[in-house]
Amino acid sequence: MNVCRHAGCKRWIHVTCARAVGTCNVVHGENVKGPVEVNPWTLLCPEHSSVPVSEIPKHSLSTETLISIAQEFPIEPKPAPAPIALIPFNTANEIERKALLANKAYEAELLVEITMKKLSGVRCEVCDQAEENGIGLTRCSGCAIIFCASCKLDVDCIQGNYKCPRCIFVETAIKEGRGFTTPSCIACYQQGGWLRASHARPVSKKSYWKHNPREFEKSLFGRQLWCHTLCAL
Repeated sequence: MNVCRHAGCKRWIHVTCARAVGTCNVVHGENVKGPVEVNPWTLLCPEHSSVPVSEIPKHSLSTETLISIAQEFPIEPKPAPAPIALIPFNTANEIERKALLANKAYEAELLVEITMKKLSGVRCEVCDQAEENGIGLTRCSGCAIIFCASCKLDVDCIQGNYKCPRCIFVETAIKEGRGFTTPSCIACYQQGGWLRASHARPVSKKSYWKHNPREFEKSLFGRQLWCHTLCAL
């Protein structure tokens, strides 16, 4: 498709259509004398052409006929996008990253890689210490809290499959279909962070609480309490 070479004209036309209509001045790239030096492979639209009527080829089509024929053509199917090589995200440029993130499976795996696997540069939420390259750090696969090996209080703690006590409590309650209150620290009242299950024991009136179990369950002593490790200290 070429734009009309007339100064300021912004009409575009196919070379084949220009030939079919017969009223367009079409300049080819070469002729019997050799390459055309001025305006090679250009054309003028019907409005700016000056082809004499006597030179219009027989069986030429009007522009209206060409438009009508073009409207009857079926819509050409768009080719499927070329597959993008699944390169590491940190090595991709701006255009490549946009194409990579259009792949939902790649995006999901990238989020898992960033939020669950990469522990370099992060700190333990208990002691606030960072370990080189994230070695020795564990992340909860539920809420993504992080703690180091020296602050580990669980006997069985496997990186990648670990669930903190808070997440286990919530998931168990939902699975069993029982109501629960979202765990929050009894000291700072925050719901986030590394919460540990805790309890309060009455130091007096033990016989009173023993004979009033319903009141005991409603009291601080009968509820499941939670506390951050740092708040407990």
